[in-house]
Amino acid sequence: MPVGCIITDSTGKLLATGANETNDRKDSSRHCEIVAIERVIKERGQEALRTCILAVYMADFSFPHRPK
Repeated sequence: MPVGCIITDSTGKLLATGANETNDRKDSSRHCEIVAIERVIKERGQEALRTCILAVYMADFSFPHRPK
């Protein structure tokens, strides 16, 4: 199930996005939240995290069970 997140500032301006990289990088710590947080810190510094909003979303592509 694909999982991602966005981080905005307190006014709703998008600061960063992130998607799970756990399978691609073979690294169990590469969750979407970590990826996005690292991007905010790199681009705006750690202080930007104090007033930000983080939202996580999941895309469920599973099909409903169909009885035979």
